[in-house]
Amino acid sequence: MDNIQQKNNQNHAAEAHTGGPIKFSQLTRAESSRSHEGMRRYSAFIRSLGIALPLIAIAITAIVFSWDVLKTNDIAAVPDIKTAKTIGKNELLNPKFDSVDNKNQPFYITAKRALQDQDDALMLLDEPMADIALNNGNWLAVTARQGAYRQETQRLLLKDNVTLFHDAGYKVTTQELDVDMNVGTAQTETSISGHGPLGTLNAKGMHADSKTQTLIFTGPAKLVIYDTKTSGAGKVLKP
Repeated sequence: MDNIQQKNNQNHAAEAHTGGPIKFSQLTRAESSRSHEGMRRYSAFIRSLGIALPLIAIAITAIVFSWDVLKTNDIAAVPDIKTAKTIGKNELLNPKFDSVDNKNQPFYITAKRALQDQDDALMLLDEPMADIALNNGNWLAVTARQGAYRQETQRLLLKDNVTLFHDAGYKVTTQELDVDMNVGTAQTETSISGHGPLGTLNAKGMHADSKTQTLIFTGPAKLVIYDTKTSGAGKVLKP
């Protein structure tokens, strides 16, 4: 009995020296701490992505896309004047179309030339340019080599060297852009590249909606955010 009592005393002394046996709750807290650390890093990553939104978002605030009227095949190179006369198309030199969108923001569409079939309201545009004055005082413009426009629906389809400009210093380029000038929607399934004061972005496509103020970039996408503290440095993010 004295030996058993002595061993028990030794065990209790060992536990007191080591702080007692490790409890399950301690392991749980340790796992929870690691989980919180992971969530903290993930949240920081998500916040960093938020910085990129103005890069393109402000350049397309008034445009997004759902296209069901015009198709890419509707666009054709505008023929010369003689050809236009022989195929029965009306030609306009330096045409200008102006209207307002559903937010009462004025927009203008101009071109070097426009052709319209006598039996179709679709306008084929040579070197079109569209610009819109936003209610917040900013403006944006888009240019392309070719385009097609339906004035009654305010649908604009642009093709070949499509370039978006925003007066804050942002520029986006792609090869096709479908635009609903009235509701402020735009989309493209062709590769895009953009740059501005905050950084650069490359993606395989883009969907934007000014009403919901959302932008979706189809991947793979690459985003570089400039480090304003160290000029020339950048942070690369690959979703």
